[in-house]
Amino acid sequence: ASFGATAGLAAFWRGCGYRPVRLGMRRDPASGAHSLVVLRPLDAAAAAAAAELRTAFADQLPWLLGDGLQDVETDLVAELVAGMAPLPPGPRDRQALARYTAGAADYAQALAALRRATWNLLAAGRAGQLAARDLDLLVGRLLQQRGWAALAAEYDLAGRRGVERELRGVVARVAAGLADG
Repeated sequence: ASFGATAGLAAFWRGCGYRPVRLGMRRDPASGAHSLVVLRPLDAAAAAAAAELRTAFADQLPWLLGDGLQDVETDLVAELVAGMAPLPPGPRDRQALARYTAGAADYAQALAALRRATWNLLAAGRAGQLAARDLDLLVGRLLQQRGWAALAAEYDLAGRRGVERELRGVVARVAAGLADG
């Protein structure tokens, strides 16, 4: 199936046993949405091909989110990542997250841990633990790599400092879920 992707439609198709294998890079002029292709294999041969397509999509998605898919709605990102393989945590991720939330490490020092942890939270299907604004900040900054200024303007925050203060708060509120990813 192929359709104009929304989180609700993606969840519906996932509930029917379909898995995403491709997300269009541009919004369709008619629907205003990115096109999503989902597959449900009907036999063993199709299952192998679908698994290969699904793996390729999962390998590319983390990189595409920050380079071309920055305008995808964050609830759709959460739905697409749900059920994907987690990223292997680094040996010092839990410590990096704790240091970041305490203000003892800056963003760059914690970035890898923050990105892995955010991906793993979504892959585990735990986006529902977050308020919509918190999800937007985590996904928007850490996975979609949206700029500090854009996020500050969108959420009426005082520049990078304001966004980072909010981000630290979000990470602190969900630190256990993020670290466990």
